[in-house]
Amino acid sequence: MTIGQALRKIRQNLDLTQKEMAANIVTRPFYAKVEAGKSRISADKLAAILFEHDVDITYFYQLLRATYTSKQKKIESDLNNKMPGFKIEVQH
Repeated sequence: MTIGQALRKIRQNLDLTQKEMAANIVTRPFYAKVEAGKSRISADKLAAILFEHDVDITYFYQLLRATYTSKQKKIESDLNNKMPGFKIEVQH
């Protein structure tokens, strides 16, 4: 899930409009572009929006994890989950 997709999911779960979610931190048109994946949002603006709506940062991070984790890290994680007690590192 991308940042825009995660923001949309959270906004819909909170039953907010795009204008309400943008919370005068960014404009509604800009926010709509972020949700659509057509614009990038700065970390400080993203954090401000999430904090404004009391969104748990860990929850937001978990929504993004699969999309932004490297293929190597995904393989390592899968192997370590299948073999508890062993630390596996994939060499590249």
